[in-house]
Amino acid sequence: MLRSLIFDFNGVIVESTDKNAQFYGQIFSRYGRNVVERIKEHYQNTGGIPRQARIAMYLRDFVGVEPTAELIEELSREFTRLYMDSLNDVGLVPGAREFFEQYGVKYDIFLSSGAPEEDIPEMLCILGLESFFIRGLGAPRRKGEHVAFILKEYGYNPREVVFIGDSPKDREAAKDNGIWFVARDRGLESLQQERFRIKDLYDLPEVLAELEKGGS
Repeated sequence: MLRSLIFDFNGVIVESTDKNAQFYGQIFSRYGRNVVERIKEHYQNTGGIPRQARIAMYLRDFVGVEPTAELIEELSREFTRLYMDSLNDVGLVPGAREFFEQYGVKYDIFLSSGAPEEDIPEMLCILGLESFFIRGLGAPRRKGEHVAFILKEYGYNPREVVFIGDSPKDREAAKDNGIWFVARDRGLESLQQERFRIKDLYDLPEVLAELEKGGS
């Protein structure tokens, strides 16, 4: 029997992938157009990386500057401001609100995000979804650590838990901890061979029903 669902946020609950790519471009615009375009392309094809780790990577690998704690924090604050301001306007993934309203009592629901953990309550509150989540986990811990913590802290058997994500990092976090993985298909080639894929959250109940039978 399934007891718990762990959701990624961007691209699974909110359709924010394109917006986030633009925001990373904005905060790195001081480094030139070529850097911006490389960063936007990279973001569109990756996911599941904690925000500050991603900023450090972009500074080091794309800009070629030392990712000091002060610079990372400055850029992270700038991104947070842009991101929070956008949440009122960004759309939910189709079926998201309906799913939580119908199944929020049946399952224990958690959030696993690359956003700073202290930002998560406000993110959910802006969307009016805070009442559906037992807990939101974020950076600096990585998603594999989120899953391991949830399993240990709440006493779930791995086969009772499903991670719904949209990136290889989400898949890795699930499979490293022995839990089910359901891919939200937003076109990433690396997820096209996943057995359990959904177009949006309207499709999720059918997949969960299959997993309830043991995924046979």
